[in-house]
Amino acid sequence: MSVFHTSAFSFELPGEGWADHSMQRFLALDGETTFFLGRVPLKEQTVLEVLESLSAEAVSDHDFKQLGHREIEVGALDGHEVRLVVYEEGEGVYYRFLGVAYYDSVLTFAWNGPASAKSLIDARADAIVAGLQMRKR
Repeated sequence: MSVFHTSAFSFELPGEGWADHSMQRFLALDGETTFFLGRVPLKEQTVLEVLESLSAEAVSDHDFKQLGHREIEVGALDGHEVRLVVYEEGEGVYYRFLGVAYYDSVLTFAWNGPASAKSLIDARADAIVAGLQMRKR
């Protein structure tokens, strides 16, 4: 049995063979930013492969422009970041993805919203990254 805990409840998953692919979604009340936090087992993919997969899902069959790719420090850990704008029905949607290897998982951080709100989204993302308290193994 695998036991899963949150601050509000816990439960057991039947049998063995479960992998945590949890995701949390936060939506700014002004509607300008959506923030996702996810986790993927590291043994299945590298950090870059996870980011490429997230980017591919965002792009799908749409036109897009990659704005940048860089390595970034996340507390004491190294992360990888990809930024792009996807054009959906003539409107630009800004995406910023960050991946960090943490113990046996890849933590994924994703922010998105209207391309016109890019500066606001980046400010919010930068504040979250600056406030992260990661422990290095």
